This record gives sequence, C-alpha cells and structure tokens, in this order.
Amino acid sequence: MASNYMLDLGKIFPQAETVQIPNNQEHHPKQEGQADVLNMSEMEFFRHLRLTRKSFDDTLDLIHKAYGEEPSGTSLCTSLWYLGTQSTYREILEMFGVSQTTVFECVQRLIDVLCEAGKDVFLWPAPSQIPEIEQEFQKMGGIPGVVGAVLGTRAAP
Repeated sequence: MASNYMLDLGKIFPQAETVQIPNNQEHHPKQEGQADVLNMSEMEFFRHLRLTRKSFDDTLDLIHKAYGEEPSGTSLCTSLWYLGTQSTYREILEMFGVSQTTVFECVQRLIDVLCEAGKDVFLWPAPSQIPEIEQEFQKMGGIPGVVGAVLGTRAAP
C-alpha cells in the first residue's frame, strides 16, 4: 500500500495551502508504436543502438558482474538510446514505457560500468607522451588539447 506525505506549505509560505503528495511510483505503460528494439532485425538493432547484439550481450554481462543482478535488455536499450541520440529523458520514457527515474538510473549505471571497464579496454598515454601526441593531433586536425581518438561507425539513419 502506497503511503502519502502531507506537505504544509503554510509553514514555509504564509499564504500557501496544504497539499497531499502521493508516494507511488510512476507507471508508464508501453504504448503501441513504442520502440521494441530487442525484436528488431540485426541491421535495425545496430542502426538504433550503434552496437551489435554480441556487444550488447557483453555489456549486459559487464553490468551483471558489476552490480550482481541481471539487468533487463530494456534498461540497457534506454541507456544506449540516450547516449547515442539527442533524445531527452522524457522522450525515452515515452518510447520505452519506463519512468524518468528509471532512465536516469540506467544511464548512470551504464556510465559507471563503462568507466570501470574502460580501465581494461582503453589505453591512455603516459604523462610524458601527452605533449608529443597532442602536438601531432594539433597538426592533423587543428584542434588543441586532443590526445586520442576512438574509432567509431557511422550508421546511416
């Protein structure tokens, strides 16, 4: 049974009234037309999430190892969708039928896992190498302060 909280704004603002704030979780039922990324073809899956199903499953395993619980495919999809597009939390919650809090927590969890895994995956230059590498990138691209790049794949819309 959900409990409610009473907030007496009159104690803070003399002209305010008391309001009742329900303490129940947001429920966003999945609507027809919402993204069902997990059932898309390989190409559509890759186009939307910017990674293969194998990489997707490997990422689920990383999250499982880090948090000791089996994450849902939908939670990873929401995170990847947020990180790979310019969609807002609100757009994503409507798309996947989850709460805004869920989207936020999923994104934070994935970022934490990727940062931790990055220690084993990404090779950073030694401090003594940084000035020379930065200078070479400056010559190539004209952008100061760059010491590395990540190979990416552009998936056409």
